[in-house]
Amino acid sequence: SIVDAIAGASVPILLLALVIGQTPRLAGAFAVSQATPLPVPYGRLALLEFAITFVNLAVPSTAARVAMNIRFFQRNGLDRTTAIGVGGLDSVAGFVSQIFLIVVIVGFGLSSLNLDISTSSVDFDGQLLLIVVLAVAVGIAVVAFVPKFRNPVVSVIRTTWSKIGPLISSPRRLIRVVLANLLVQLLFSLTSYTILRAFGQDVSFADAVLVNVCVALFAGLMPVPGGIGVTEAALTAGYTAIGVDSASAMGAALCYRMITFYIPPLFGYFALRSLRRQRML
Repeated sequence: SIVDAIAGASVPILLLALVIGQTPRLAGAFAVSQATPLPVPYGRLALLEFAITFVNLAVPSTAARVAMNIRFFQRNGLDRTTAIGVGGLDSVAGFVSQIFLIVVIVGFGLSSLNLDISTSSVDFDGQLLLIVVLAVAVGIAVVAFVPKFRNPVVSVIRTTWSKIGPLISSPRRLIRVVLANLLVQLLFSLTSYTILRAFGQDVSFADAVLVNVCVALFAGLMPVPGGIGVTEAALTAGYTAIGVDSASAMGAALCYRMITFYIPPLFGYFALRSLRRQRML
């Protein structure tokens, strides 16, 4: 059934999805360019974004992105702390953009999915929660009142803030970084929507965005390189939840992953080699 569903998909629309599926990396390069305090050629940043897709085959997505960004910006003249700040700012902006999309779509009722979770359906373990709170309180107290622990922590915080503070002191910069990451999420979602249309599925763009963003958040928490297997299963479940039949949902999920995850590393391999030749990684 899955093979038949893929065979019946519109090839021209899938080719369009293939083109759209490569644009999020270009938007991601722009997002990183807005986060860094030093001017870095846009072409070099675009190579970095595609190089990350190659590394993602072996390392979980978030870890690969942060590590590659830190090393790249160190080689471009930033000290370690500032490089960490740039990578962290970009990652946080991506997370904020994902949460923003979920809140807007769910808050305004733009999706057909029912995500209302009643508090009565969640069973909290009071003892476990109390233990966690006490452990956090004890840890904070130890750091606050024991000079042996307080002094190194304060020193690290001051050093880090002195480097990261200028990165977040400009509201315009923060807005540009968040908006660029918002564009990344929308382009990935547009790819997903286009693929579903190729399979003849009449779904709303808001549903495609919500499924895509929720799956990205979920897969990012999994300690699996690139979310392999996890993402495909989550996408299939999400597509099914918005009314796509199971065969088309699985076929669309496989096509989406092929376009956005398995094909980009072909370009990423050469991008990584180019950056290494330039001693940027």
